[in-house]
Amino acid sequence: PEYFRRNFMVRYDNRYTFRMNQELKNSLKRYCEEHKLKESDFVRKSIEENLISEIQSRGVDATFPTMFRQTA
Repeated sequence: PEYFRRNFMVRYDNRYTFRMNQELKNSLKRYCEEHKLKESDFVRKSIEENLISEIQSRGVDATFPTMFRQTA
């Protein structure tokens, strides 16, 4: 996807650390390398999409700003 291949870097003030097993880490790294994606952008977008889906499944609109969400 094109949104992962942008040549600019966004610096965020916040950091969130989480643990994952080695197999998941290796799979993420391999997938991103094969598709020329930035791991950090891929993880951010995946978390955002999942959070939006969870929020909307409860009948609420997500109100946070995003650089990934497509607008109509």
